[in-house]
Amino acid sequence: MDIEQGISNWGKLKSLDLRRNRVFKLPRSLGIMLHLTELFLDNNEIQETPKSLARLTKLICLSMNHNDLNAWPVGVDACTSLTELFMNHNLIEFVPASAASLQSLRQLSVNHNKIADLPPEVVAWTSLTELRMNENRLERLPETLGLLENLEHVSFAKNAIDGAPSSPCTL
Repeated sequence: MDIEQGISNWGKLKSLDLRRNRVFKLPRSLGIMLHLTELFLDNNEIQETPKSLARLTKLICLSMNHNDLNAWPVGVDACTSLTELFMNHNLIEFVPASAASLQSLRQLSVNHNKIADLPPEVVAWTSLTELRMNENRLERLPETLGLLENLEHVSFAKNAIDGAPSSPCTL
C-alpha cells in the first residue's frame, strides 16, 4: 500500500492509525506531520523507516508491532518526546547506543525479536518504568541496567541470560 499521496496534506494531524494494512514502505513526507503525537503501524509489512521520522519531535507513542523491521528504526532516536515505544514481533538484532537519547521513554517493549545485547548507554533511560524483552537472544544484561531506579516491570523471559547484573540495583 503506497500512502505517499494520501498524507501530503496532513501537516496538522495529531494521531495516525494504519494498523492491519499492507503498508510496506513509509513515505518521506511522514516528516511533515510535525504535530503527530501517536503513530500506530502495527501488523503491516514495514522493513525500515524514513529518515524524516526524526522530524516528529512531538511523537509520544510509536507502535510498530508485527512488521518486518530488521533494524532499530532510522530517525526514532531523534523523537525525544517518545514515552511509549512498541516494536514486538520484528527482526531487530540490536539496540544502538544512540537510543540513549530517548530519555523520556517510560515503556519499551521489544518482545520476539533477535536482540542479542543491550548497550550500557541504557542508563540514560531514567524515566523507564517498563522494559519487556521476552524471546530475544540476550545472554547477559548490562551492568548499568541496575541503575534505572524507576523500573517497575521488567521481563526477559525466554532468553539465554545466565545471570543478573552484579551492580546494586532495584530490580
